[in-house]
Amino acid sequence: MNLTSGSVSLPLEDWQISRPLMLFGLGAGEAEARARRIQQLDLTCGPDALTDLVCRSLMEDGLAEVADGVRGLLAFRNAVAGGAVDRPCVIVVGGASGVGKDSLAADLAYLIGIDRSVSTDSARDSVRRQLLQEYGAVGSMPAEKRVLFSPTYRAEDPGALLSQQVGLLSAEVEREVSYYESVEFPKYRHPFVLVQGVHAVPGLLAPMRNRLQLVLTIDEELLVKRYRFRAEFEQGAETAENEGLRRGDARGACAIQRHLTRLAERSGTRIVNGDSRAEMLGATAGHLGAHLGRMAGSETGR
Repeated sequence: MNLTSGSVSLPLEDWQISRPLMLFGLGAGEAEARARRIQQLDLTCGPDALTDLVCRSLMEDGLAEVADGVRGLLAFRNAVAGGAVDRPCVIVVGGASGVGKDSLAADLAYLIGIDRSVSTDSARDSVRRQLLQEYGAVGSMPAEKRVLFSPTYRAEDPGALLSQQVGLLSAEVEREVSYYESVEFPKYRHPFVLVQGVHAVPGLLAPMRNRLQLVLTIDEELLVKRYRFRAEFEQGAETAENEGLRRGDARGACAIQRHLTRLAERSGTRIVNGDSRAEMLGATAGHLGAHLGRMAGSETGR
């Protein structure tokens, strides 16, 4: 199969089909087999016709949910390539340490090709440097600025401290995201920007139609186990000296998760819950496919 865009025609590569299929629930083997069958067809068509072909074959096999997600993703990509969308889709992923933000980011980067990202940890480090340059030392800063240097998970009220820190980071993260939206996108047409981190919470960025805010959550008992496992892996074995501190940090992570859940519920933000990597990706894909379909439909007038 050849894929055309204007007067240019290129051979269709199987990953262009298999990865969207994998995102929306097909196993790797089945997705690759379907992609190869389409790739081997003696056809030349444009992106919209390819989308219809892929989705029609899925519907015929009773895979309506997969077809809906794939249609949303491919329609959005086609709208971006055709100049019908004026901004990228910004995926904002927040959650306590240990819920699986890094794993989800890696999966999305592979399956939909995210190559623009903003880390709230990096934004925090940037703002910290600005404050140190302005005040010289942490002790010389006003109390409302010093909170950015406090360990979030060890605070008496981790949720309250997190909210204060978000207030200090909001302008920096908004600046980075707006650069990708308004300066880079018109030049390079990159479809996606990922914003990720503990501070990537409802209220960090101004709500806009192209921005999809998600809050990841998992079972609290599993969250504690993951947090302590990572601490042991990164910092060494748990001992009598550090056990109390690590358990306290794990309790702080649970407090952060409860705080983020309340924020999400009050703001109507989508909560993505999954106790495995596959569950988290599957739940995220459902929200993403619907969001992309709305973006593509609203921009193209459908």
